[in-house]
Amino acid sequence: MRRKGPARDAAKERYWRAAISEQRRSGQSVRAYCRDGGLSEASFYAWRRELKQRRTVRAQKTPQRTGRGARFVPVRLAAGSVSPPGFTSIEVALPSGAVLRLPSSTEPERVATMLIAWERGRC
Repeated sequence: MRRKGPARDAAKERYWRAAISEQRRSGQSVRAYCRDGGLSEASFYAWRRELKQRRTVRAQKTPQRTGRGARFVPVRLAAGSVSPPGFTSIEVALPSGAVLRLPSSTEPERVATMLIAWERGRC
């Protein structure tokens, strides 16, 4: 499926991302930064708005990630799942078909760490 509208210029996008980041780090107002750098203030604001919109669209399309890089994915509880006596577990079925079974007392951060390790090991 092709995207509607003009093709994106990657070099121009990189340039404006860098300029916007530099302005923030500089501590200058947008007006002063653009004046000193010979940039159009209107273009600066237009690109800042456009890049923010692109980030928002990309974030909506990308699965949520924790601070360590694990994605949150939908969870489905299997009806009739039975654990061995004395073992309450969490099962994580991975897209590859592998199943990770952990004690239900496992800390969420530990689960995320294991999933990250699993993902890295596959790549």
